Amino acid sequence: MASETLVFIYGSGTFGAKAESIARRNGWQCWTCNDHRLAFDDATFASALPLGAFVPATSGRREIAWLITAGSPRAPSSTSTSDGLPQSSPLAPVEFARLLHRSNISELSSLRGVFAGTLIIPDAQFVVVCRDRLGGATAYYKEDGGSFAVASNAYLLALASNSISEDPVTIGRHFRLKGSHPPGRTAFGAVSELLPGEVILRRGNRTSVLRKKWPLGTTSHAIPASQVTDLIRERLECAVARILPENSDSGIMLSGGMDSGPTASIAARLLQSRATQLHAVSWSLDDFPEADEWTWIEALANHLGIPIHRVAGSGMLPFSLLDTSAVQTDWPDFNPFRSLVNACYRIARDQGLTTLINANAGDRLYPQSRFTLLDQLLRGQYIRATRRSLSLTPASNPLRALRNAEIRTVLAFWKNRYWSKRVKETWPWLVDAQASADHSGFQWPEESQSHHIPSYAEQVLGMGLSGSLAHENWFAEQFEVSRVDPFYDPDLAALFLQIPFELHFDGAHAKATMRRAMLGHLPEAYRTKSRTGLLNTFFHSGFDANIRQIRDLLETVDCWKDWVRTEPVHAVLAGEDRSSRGRLIVSACIGYALWKERTRSLYAT
Repeated sequence: MASETLVFIYGSGTFGAKAESIARRNGWQCWTCNDHRLAFDDATFASALPLGAFVPATSGRREIAWLITAGSPRAPSSTSTSDGLPQSSPLAPVEFARLLHRSNISELSSLRGVFAGTLIIPDAQFVVVCRDRLGGATAYYKEDGGSFAVASNAYLLALASNSISEDPVTIGRHFRLKGSHPPGRTAFGAVSELLPGEVILRRGNRTSVLRKKWPLGTTSHAIPASQVTDLIRERLECAVARILPENSDSGIMLSGGMDSGPTASIAARLLQSRATQLHAVSWSLDDFPEADEWTWIEALANHLGIPIHRVAGSGMLPFSLLDTSAVQTDWPDFNPFRSLVNACYRIARDQGLTTLINANAGDRLYPQSRFTLLDQLLRGQYIRATRRSLSLTPASNPLRALRNAEIRTVLAFWKNRYWSKRVKETWPWLVDAQASADHSGFQWPEESQSHHIPSYAEQVLGMGLSGSLAHENWFAEQFEVSRVDPFYDPDLAALFLQIPFELHFDGAHAKATMRRAMLGHLPEAYRTKSRTGLLNTFFHSGFDANIRQIRDLLETVDCWKDWVRTEPVHAVLAGEDRSSRGRLIVSACIGYALWKERTRSLYAT
């Protein structure tokens, strides 16, 4: 199967020669024209198009354009089947090439799907690169005078630059457990990232970068509660339709939650209308009852009438995979649950499922409950906010309200707005030089600051989606599986940014909006259940079981000591510190150590 996120590298000037060298060494195919070279690992997603096919005025000329499409760009609107179900088809290569050539930022920003596209016209010295609005596909570039290169893999560009030196700001953020990298930067100092929604234009030796900002203006655009339920269901249906394969079965990593459950309900119905089928791929954790969701998974699969493929996960403990295959070259992120996740990819491949749905990005759409009161105040809902404040204040001891998370969040917000002296964040586990480094000013997108709660806008639109979540696709592709997520959808993101926070919480449950949207579509017991499947005990059991191997790795590959103090790490490995925070710090050290080993060994060959 061809990789959905095609590995390619294009270069002109000195980068072009290096790109060709990398390609031939790896047995890739390579196209050349004058000083331009394009190398790729799979021809399925690369096309050579006559310029006249998408630029009518040039129909008599013989120029050839290269079009590389990683992922699946789709039209902004979905059509409907005869029974009212949404459907969405990928853009034809010629149509996508036409849009890239016009380089109209409004047109390109309106596209849906997860993709990165590159159009190259060597004779005109013209290159345009476009990345999807939320950054589900990866795209990187390097510019140095008259030389320019772009690739789907940052490490390839580092090789083309003859330098795999790390970027200290990006690595520092990794060890601060931020969960995302600084915007526009990569783990390699010589390589830049094309940000989500950006379009980079290269004409001759001149480069420009464009991006259409999100319209985040104000609190006055809140959607009425009466419309929220229908809008969520309609937009999720369209989002699911965009990720499903055209004429084949699809798998889904099904859990007991309110992201994969609603997705499975919609996908099963859409695929059935096409005479294809949804398959559930899920794990059971029989030895960890508080983490096991198999009863709920099986009940939902039976309700939907779909086959289910089971991974017996109790023996696949976290931290059991501690070699360089547990990380990829672009980013030192380490997932302790890698063995379990890879087992799902393997089953999908063995069942002939080339598309596997994962709804992991759904969590990022929902605000934290502690912002609910603040959201009401900033939306001008003063009567509702007063009533909520009173409900949060114990009549017997009003001062206890200061312990409430919502009230404390309101107080902190006003304090930070009107009092310039703020509490400086500290990282006591870092070595002194790194702990004192300035890592401020990484808010992205910049228009998130115009939202009444900027941190929430960053959560929905920011670098967390385009970081480790996007990089997870690489692991699925090692099993010839394309991993897709319906919650990488600009229409869903824009909708959630307008929903008043209080609608997401009904007292007993979070994600109340999705629960209401799924009324009549999910089994009632599943739809109304409390959260299940907490993996804390499974995580800690895996750490304890593999602590000797972890210790051996970090003693052998001790490059992490340049960033993290040895005392807190040794305290965790000695069992003196059993906190989740301490073990996450060790996880960051593991990821960095394995990443350094992987990139060094590949660079040496």
